[in-house]
Amino acid sequence: MAGLIGHFLAQVQARADRPAVIFRDQVVTYQQMVQQVASVQAQLQAAGIRRGDRCVVQLPNGITFAVLLLAASAMGITLAPVATSLQAPGVRQALQRCQTRWWLTYPQQQLAVPESLRVDLTLSAAECSFAQAQTRLQAQADEVDEQAPFILTLTSGSTGAPKPITLSQAVKWQRINLGAMQAYGLQPGERVLVASPMYHSLALRLTLLPLVTGGTAVILPHFSTQAWLAAVSKHQVTFTLAVSVHLARLAPLLQAHQEAVRTMHTLVSSSAPLDGAVRDQWLRWFPGALHECYGTSETGIATNIRLDTLSAEAAVGQVGWPLPQVKVKIVNDKGDAVPPGEIGQIALQTPMIFAGYYGLPEETAAAFDAQGYFLTGDLGRLDAQGCLYYVGRCKEVIMVGGINVYPQDIESVLQAYPGVREVAVVGQPDERWGEQVVAYLVAEDGKRLDEWSLRSWCMQQLADFQQPRRFIFLAALPRNALGKVDRRRLQAEEV
Repeated sequence: MAGLIGHFLAQVQARADRPAVIFRDQVVTYQQMVQQVASVQAQLQAAGIRRGDRCVVQLPNGITFAVLLLAASAMGITLAPVATSLQAPGVRQALQRCQTRWWLTYPQQQLAVPESLRVDLTLSAAECSFAQAQTRLQAQADEVDEQAPFILTLTSGSTGAPKPITLSQAVKWQRINLGAMQAYGLQPGERVLVASPMYHSLALRLTLLPLVTGGTAVILPHFSTQAWLAAVSKHQVTFTLAVSVHLARLAPLLQAHQEAVRTMHTLVSSSAPLDGAVRDQWLRWFPGALHECYGTSETGIATNIRLDTLSAEAAVGQVGWPLPQVKVKIVNDKGDAVPPGEIGQIALQTPMIFAGYYGLPEETAAAFDAQGYFLTGDLGRLDAQGCLYYVGRCKEVIMVGGINVYPQDIESVLQAYPGVREVAVVGQPDERWGEQVVAYLVAEDGKRLDEWSLRSWCMQQLADFQQPRRFIFLAALPRNALGKVDRRRLQAEEV
């Protein structure tokens, strides 16, 4: 048997009555999952969807989404997930970009998208027996082309136009096997928490990981601190990859909820480096292994570091050493590798690499250098031991009078100021210097920040060209669905 559906079916016989997915109060066993996959397949086929077709998917977190992933694997169709909050113009753009006429959604979604494109997915009573469904899926698994496109992850380039990242079933398996099971010493039967939006590649991987290795996917409809802690405790979650902003919100609650996380043996922070104070709280109160990783949607996880084995003085921004079979180098503007300690663009070689931007051969070619390294668009540096430090996005570098200013350097200083909860630094146009440094700050609850005191603080610790010209105080920083700061909105002052 081949493909992700083959790995799933390999688990079914021994685990037929064990939970495959838990969502809210619903528990779906492996046997029931097989029948649900057959039911969704029947809906897709009745709509006219066939092997090789591409479908834009707009579904909320839940069982239906998990079932669809397995049905798509068996049928050999390609899914392009988008956010449930995406409005009609964005859905139509995704349909056009993916060159498809299929929009898979749910009955409650009401958008001005032509009805002829719409396929509503529901979980209904099984349309065949478990044995019939299993036999049918096994036959389909034998025909799976593991190298064919499976997921088109829609990411935006500098123009805002979506650039679909093509991921095959083979690469998805590599990311599960090499980038999770082997990287973190996971065993079959893990209970894995899915707390981020399932349209994103991180949550898709977390959903598939337990299903193809004999575990249980515990899915939250959306993130909240109480729901996260309750799910980990109630369902005895053992592993998850979490976006760093979620860990920041959970950190103040850890001391009072140590018992809730006692079953979690491994926790990995992703998406952005942990703030030093947040990291210290997790290291103090979390009983398991705490990791931080670095990667992109195009590459999967490339580097990893286990934070609970480091000294207390370990620098924030360390994102670890390359995983086995992954190579990392730092290059300058000319594409030449730079020596340890020098900042440049992070470039990666990995067996978990994407297959290109769908329908964009020129953009795909431009994303790789002559040696086949993927150019991430991220800034970083390697130390003498080969550990990677993340600095920021290339496009986030602020040019003040021709001098590179890295936002993270300023943010780390401001984050240490008493009373600052969050900070983001961006560049904005300046007639004299080209760009000026602007700092957006959020105060801790009940605290008030004084601009002149902040200026004095920065003058003591930063060079003249690093000094923020403006301080803007907000109730909260704008963020996207994964919790990353939306710097485009800050640069455009859309706050």
